[in-house]
Amino acid sequence: RDFETQLGSVLVSFHENAQTFKEGMQSARLGVMNALTTTALESYDFAYPQLLKLHLLSDVEFLHHQRSKVGETGPGDSATVLLDRCSLVAYTMQARRGLLQVHEAMLQDLGLQHDATRTKLELHRLTRKLQGPDMLVPLPSDGLPDDLVVSSRIEWAKQLFHRGAVSKALDELEPLRLSKHVGATR
Repeated sequence: RDFETQLGSVLVSFHENAQTFKEGMQSARLGVMNALTTTALESYDFAYPQLLKLHLLSDVEFLHHQRSKVGETGPGDSATVLLDRCSLVAYTMQARRGLLQVHEAMLQDLGLQHDATRTKLELHRLTRKLQGPDMLVPLPSDGLPDDLVVSSRIEWAKQLFHRGAVSKALDELEPLRLSKHVGATR
């Protein structure tokens, strides 16, 4: 089976049965390792996608362990670990998008909205910097902590500025200038 199918099976078993999850992870890892042994002989460029798959599986396993700690860790703790790990990956859309999308979906599934939003915000930053802001929309800020509201508004203002909508960007930042959020941006 291909990696995406195996990953899907692992994600389905994420909440169901620990043994099924463990077996699915082992099967997916073995499949990637087999492909890695073949591609590693070619070049690093051929092997790197397989290494990214192993990285993603490691992140899924981390979140599986975090699942039992939900409520014990502070908001943003899981995202901090995942974003730190993601920063080790090549700074390309191809390398990071898949990781960030799976992270966001799994964090939402675990009910860690703060962490999921931080991950989505990082994906927005990456998209703006590497592909341009034309395809992005503002992040919803309902129920988010102040630090994420500020970060989200600033990111959206940057996207508007890069689109050439300078006055709209300034309008987006104006409420921050007059609010209690200003201290959070420094």
